[in-house]
Amino acid sequence: APPYGFLSAFLWDSVHGMQNIGSTFGVLASQANAINRSGQVVGYLATSEYFHPFLWDSANGMQDLGTLAGGRINFAYGINDSGQVVGESGWADGAPHAFLWNGACAGPGLFCAVPAPPYDNVSMHDLGPGWATGINNNVSIGDIGPIAPMVGAAQLSPTVTPVLWKVVCCQQYGYGYLSSTTLQDLGGGLSVATGINNSGQAVGYSYLPGSLPIGEGRPEHAVFWDSNGTMKDINPPGWTLSEAVAINDSGQIVGFGWDANNLFHGFLLTPVRPI
Repeated sequence: APPYGFLSAFLWDSVHGMQNIGSTFGVLASQANAINRSGQVVGYLATSEYFHPFLWDSANGMQDLGTLAGGRINFAYGINDSGQVVGESGWADGAPHAFLWNGACAGPGLFCAVPAPPYDNVSMHDLGPGWATGINNNVSIGDIGPIAPMVGAAQLSPTVTPVLWKVVCCQQYGYGYLSSTTLQDLGGGLSVATGINNSGQAVGYSYLPGSLPIGEGRPEHAVFWDSNGTMKDINPPGWTLSEAVAINDSGQIVGFGWDANNLFHGFLLTPVRPI
């Protein structure tokens, strides 16, 4: 849930310890969600009027990334080493749309046309209803410029389905177009892909059949998708792993869930063989 009160995004490293990066005039609260190898941080800031995604780095401080179409609820969830940012941006009616923000589009030009109404942001591209949560570093040239594979969810009322966005077709000519693919899920009507590594493997969570509307119990399971989009429920015996949050290039997965004694834990899964 979005934070309220005097909460601030921070950056920690072994030299400087914890640094407050989210206290800016007019900001009531902020949260950092992801960081890349250059130390760029993304998250969201809250004022009395709106939530906006931000990009922070040590040279420029906090930059408000704006919105797709002027909505009040907007968040940044992921960033790659090229500085491309993914998240969600609400329309004026409140409906969330997944976005890709590409700072290379600083003004009209190649791949950076002046946006038509209702859009108002030349650097932010609409990926459709839903939200984007993760992006890797394998950049290809697509119809809206350099694009890396992204994961998230599509909101297709009444269901939410996991999605992979990537450039397809015609790469032998150095050019392709952005396409979305619906990933497999457990059939419960609500599933989200939350992270992707540079091998194209993804993780997230998926609700079990018959678990919506949400009621008692723990209906969501952590899941893994291989680079072909094949899904696997990664719950081991004696555990209920509810959500996988991220996966690295070694195939290690982190997330959270419950043990056999009903205690809540963070978890790290390490593959015993290549996955």
